[in-house]
Amino acid sequence: SNMVSKVSEAIGLSLIPCNSSNVVAFAHVLPKKWLYILFKNNVLYRYEGQDYNAFISLLNSESKGKWVNEHLVKPKVKCCKWSVENSE
Repeated sequence: SNMVSKVSEAIGLSLIPCNSSNVVAFAHVLPKKWLYILFKNNVLYRYEGQDYNAFISLLNSESKGKWVNEHLVKPKVKCCKWSVENSE
């Protein structure tokens, strides 16, 4: 989608799109252990302390939204967030 390419360009990473009720796409920065999650409400989150195993676990999960909720949202993982302008 336009949003995914726009955000990918802005953060200099290739976001991986996914079919989910609330997650649009995600990306991982291994050296910094950052996991970026772009939500349907046009908010981009960067979660800290997410190693390669966490990324692979998300990648292989059947439900991305459920994984994000269980592993990042509920445990209140340290994060930063940005609102993304949706200009089609």
